[in-house]
Amino acid sequence: MYNIGMQKKLGKITTNNNLKTSDDPPGQFVTEKFPVFSVFPTPSINLDTWKLTITADSDLIREYKWNEIIKLTEDNIEEDFHCVTQWSRLDTKWKGFLVNILFKNFEIDLDLKYVNIICYDGYTTNILRTDLLSPKTILATKFEGKDLESNHGWPLRLVIPHLYGWKSAKWIKEIQFTSSPMPGFWEVRGYHMNGDPWKQERFS
Repeated sequence: MYNIGMQKKLGKITTNNNLKTSDDPPGQFVTEKFPVFSVFPTPSINLDTWKLTITADSDLIREYKWNEIIKLTEDNIEEDFHCVTQWSRLDTKWKGFLVNILFKNFEIDLDLKYVNIICYDGYTTNILRTDLLSPKTILATKFEGKDLESNHGWPLRLVIPHLYGWKSAKWIKEIQFTSSPMPGFWEVRGYHMNGDPWKQERFS
């Protein structure tokens, strides 16, 4: 794995293969831990100035301040989480805002089939529009019943359970819809553009 600048906080990852099922992606092992992987140091975020910006082909669609977004209706998901480094944690519980509901009233050109995610620490990743609007994709504020810890993306992180974890960007700042793909931090370093764990799309 390419790891220049990678900040790791792993501890001991314990394997529990008794939890593994035939539905799990190939090449993964199950752990009850939830390790931290970050490219850059955890950013310092002030909720008074925090905002989430949504753009389409450079046009502003919506901008949320923290005191606006937390007034929205929250939902829960319970899904497995799969890291590209081959560990999986089963039945992770997240609470936040389902993206397909949050975006349902936005008029975004259907030709804009790609999405760039920009984060407060400078991290970027790219996904397909269909993955962003998948029914289980969530902008999470809570993990396992508690507010996100800072090193896990507080105050808001993207969670896309059906893709490898590097697509579930932490400290999310901006969502950009575009007409062509723009590879993010790991993608320009050889990681797969899609990141489907069932297809083992780790590298291009």
